[in-house]
Amino acid sequence: MALSDILAALGLAGGVIGFFVALAARKKADESERVANDARADAAAALSRSADSGERIAEAVEKMAAVASEPDVDLVRVYEEALNAKVEWAIEERVDAHSYRLRNAGNVGAEDVQISAVPSEHAALLVGGSLGNLDAGQAGVFHTSPRLTLSLRRIAVSWFEADTGQQMSAELALP
Repeated sequence: MALSDILAALGLAGGVIGFFVALAARKKADESERVANDARADAAAALSRSADSGERIAEAVEKMAAVASEPDVDLVRVYEEALNAKVEWAIEERVDAHSYRLRNAGNVGAEDVQISAVPSEHAALLVGGSLGNLDAGQAGVFHTSPRLTLSLRRIAVSWFEADTGQQMSAELALP
């Protein structure tokens, strides 16, 4: 065996090892990016909930002021009802594979409920983006398309609250 053959074999082995090291680094980078995106989405949802709470308090005070002049009004009950009126979402996995139920677990109706894929580049994986109006306790069904190398992990939900007409949105993780 000539020296050039040995050097060529060593170069080939080094290239193969380098390739697998690069693949492992890419997987770690993708996972880190996914975790960072999840953290950003959670922070944005917390900020939205905080702003939403302030708006609900203001609406509750306005409602209390409007009914304060009525006789026999229980202001505590009126305040609690106004403050606790909100849409909350729950995603339930169905028996069918890649099939989900989005339930309005809140106590206010949601109008013109739309769902979209997060990130938007995964839009082709989502089937059934418009769920219409969902009253408190009602649910709408949507599906995801399975791919060998790609799966949808998060969705964005947008709607109008039935009691205020305010447009809202939330980002949710699929189970």
